[in-house]
Parts: sequence; structure tokens; C-alpha cells
Amino acid sequence: MREWTTKHSIEHEFTASYTSPLNGVAEHRIGVLLEGTRAALFDSGLPPSWWGHATTSVAYVQNIFPNASGNIPEELWTGQHQNVSHLIPFGSISFVHIPEKSGQKKLDPRGFKAQMVVYVVKEWGSNAVYHTSDVVWEKLNGHWVSEVKGEDEDLEFLTLKTLDDTNSNPNQTAAKYN
Repeated sequence: MREWTTKHSIEHEFTASYTSPLNGVAEHRIGVLLEGTRAALFDSGLPPSWWGHATTSVAYVQNIFPNASGNIPEELWTGQHQNVSHLIPFGSISFVHIPEKSGQKKLDPRGFKAQMVVYVVKEWGSNAVYHTSDVVWEKLNGHWVSEVKGEDEDLEFLTLKTLDDTNSNPNQTAAKYN
């Protein structure tokens, strides 16, 4: 073991059995991952059974942002500059496209609502997980959303509205456009 760790420039430190407080660095990292996992699950509204996906997402994000010493772990491992423009918050709402070639009938749905869980999507209302790249992410005023507001409300866009909502006198409105 010592030869292997020395060959790979790893400093192997031993601690006494059952004394995890002596391994402060590792315990701190585990605590940070746990706090991030708890926050991701709370924010997404997903149950604790999705802890593995949330932890993977938190670890991924931590590895592409600078750590306390100012280094970006992924850049140190790969030697490549990291781009964070692809990041999507854990639990964000998406709509997944179902291709026509999938055997769907003419009037069958062409998509379904889903949530992002570690760069795969979880179908809304089930535990089915899909690997796909044909996804549209829901944003509201430039911010990611983790739940669609008013999804159970009537479809307001089907309501006929006049161009001048401030004057609700129908005679004035009709005369203006005749």
C-alpha cells in the first residue's frame, strides 16, 4: 500500500480505529456534501430516497468550482479549463421531447414533464429516470424554477382579452378598432 501511495504522490495518514474526529479534513468534506445534499433535496422537493443523485450533483458542482485554496479540482485532475454554463439546478423542471420515431401514434403526447437529477431526468410523478439530450428547461424571468406555479389553474391564455384592459367599456373598445 505504501509503495502505491508514494508512487501516486498520495500522503497516506493513519488514525486510530473509531476515532473519526482525528480525520478532520475528511469529516469536514463529508459534512459539506451532506449539507449540500440536504439543501438540494429540500429545494427540489424530492424525497430522501433521491439522496444518491443529490449527493452526486453536489460533488460534481464542488469539483468544478474553486475550493478554499483557490484551486479548481477538476482542472487539477484533467488540466482543462472548466466551463459552468451547462449547469442546471438540481430538481429543475423540464419538458422532455418524445421523438416521432418512437412508435407514438399521431395524437399521443410528444413529451412529458420531468425534473433534473444529475444530468438525467426523472419523470414527474414517478421514479422513472431517462437519459436524454432533447430537453427544454423551464425558466421564469431568467431564473430556473423547481416547480411550475399555477399548473393546476385554468389556462388564462385562452381567455379573450382586449388590447386596452384599462378601459373596460366595450363600446369604446369596439369603436376604437372599427
